[in-house]
Amino acid sequence: MRTVKSGLAALVMLAAAPMAAKAATVEGVTLPPTLEVSGRELPLRGCGVREVFFMNIYVAGLYLPEKGMSQEAILSADTAKAVRLQIVYDGSLPQDIPESWQAPLDQMVRRDLENTIKNIYQNFQAGDQVTIEYTPGFGTTISVNGERTREREGHELISPLLRLWIGDRAVSANLRELLLSGACGGDDGWF
Repeated sequence: MRTVKSGLAALVMLAAAPMAAKAATVEGVTLPPTLEVSGRELPLRGCGVREVFFMNIYVAGLYLPEKGMSQEAILSADTAKAVRLQIVYDGSLPQDIPESWQAPLDQMVRRDLENTIKNIYQNFQAGDQVTIEYTPGFGTTISVNGERTREREGHELISPLLRLWIGDRAVSANLRELLLSGACGGDDGWF
């Protein structure tokens, strides 16, 4: 009888323990199971590929402290978060922000912040890895290929970028759904 109780107790503890995050591979890109943001491990919560006219452009991974967070909670300045992008398109990328991003950014950010985002975007090429991390009380850090390229206090830099991917007027409804649902997969491919 004691063995059965011990076994049941072990099963209950195992079921209650958080599941280990798993790496995901999308379009040949393996996203790590976690990213460290200011000493805290954030698990991969959703990922997908962004396609435009049947061409894969980048793979995106969303890292959050909790599973099943609402859009509002993710966008909150109180939530630690990170986005990992891997550029997979091996053709010539435009040197300016894509048109699908331009109109939403014009409405969401000041001109100086929009220029910061444009400067980060320039010169991306296939294989580049971009990590955008946000720590409450500190701000946003952007790294390209492991090298910090920008830091900005507060939430104002990551907020419009996240809204491009998971906001109500995201640049891709399918990628938005994948990132918010915790699934991983492909994009819808048209815009």
